[in-house]
Amino acid sequence: MSTHPPFRKVFAGVATRSQMFALFNRHSDKPGVDPLSGKAYASEWFEIEASSYHFMLGLLPPLFQRTGMFGMSEYKAGNVTSVFFAVRIRGRERWFHGFCDLSDKRSPDAMRAAIVAYETGAVDGMTREEKLEAIWSAIDADFRGIAGETNPDAWPPEHHGKRTILSYVAGKGTTLKLLEDLTDEEIDSRMPAVHARSRRGGATMRNHRKPPPPADNPGWETYSIYTADLGVPDRCQYRRTPLGSPNVADLVRPGDTVSTSYGTGGVVVEVKEYLALKRKYGCFRT
Repeated sequence: MSTHPPFRKVFAGVATRSQMFALFNRHSDKPGVDPLSGKAYASEWFEIEASSYHFMLGLLPPLFQRTGMFGMSEYKAGNVTSVFFAVRIRGRERWFHGFCDLSDKRSPDAMRAAIVAYETGAVDGMTREEKLEAIWSAIDADFRGIAGETNPDAWPPEHHGKRTILSYVAGKGTTLKLLEDLTDEEIDSRMPAVHARSRRGGATMRNHRKPPPPADNPGWETYSIYTADLGVPDRCQYRRTPLGSPNVADLVRPGDTVSTSYGTGGVVVEVKEYLALKRKYGCFRT
């Protein structure tokens, strides 16, 4: 039986699509995070818009799908993947995203139950840890950082890698402070602003998605193993390039690190080349 950390809400309010993509990568700038395990993301969840739920459903063939739930076929890392939920709570349809560790096959259902319990008040309000996560997610990237990342001498070694934010301290003015050292009074004083920014969609988070290439730059043809195994590439879903242009199999090698325009990525573990309709197509698996 596998174990996983407690399910935790990491964003106050309903995340817009851009906020959702930023939350997909919210640990990417943390030192010491293993990018291949996905453990930093496992069991985190937040509420999203209906349009984001349906956008993600149509993006890739789901890993699994049943009423009110589907999983992304492209894993975040390790055994961790995105699971999206459509849940009716007190007569109103709402939508959520969570990272589930599928080494525990029950984790999607357990997360759904945890979300319902939290949102219906069957459990207490936000915990201290959840409030800290909400504060961190909502604060502008210019006003937060990682202890020791820029100047190792500014922090004791035991604090290196911990999250810091700018905070006003009486008698000292504005200074950097460890997020975990915020007092309960400081946390409670920040929460109204966090909720207000979430309601108006104003939370600013660093977005790690690469900008799309200029229109006059040729793209390279790319296909998932899922569609390639069908024998005929899905031309309605993927971009095309002229004959003779390099495809994925020409450009990608096992061990390469790749990322997508919608905030996911990983390390390539397999590259295949297919011949369909007298053309070669490359695909890879992470």
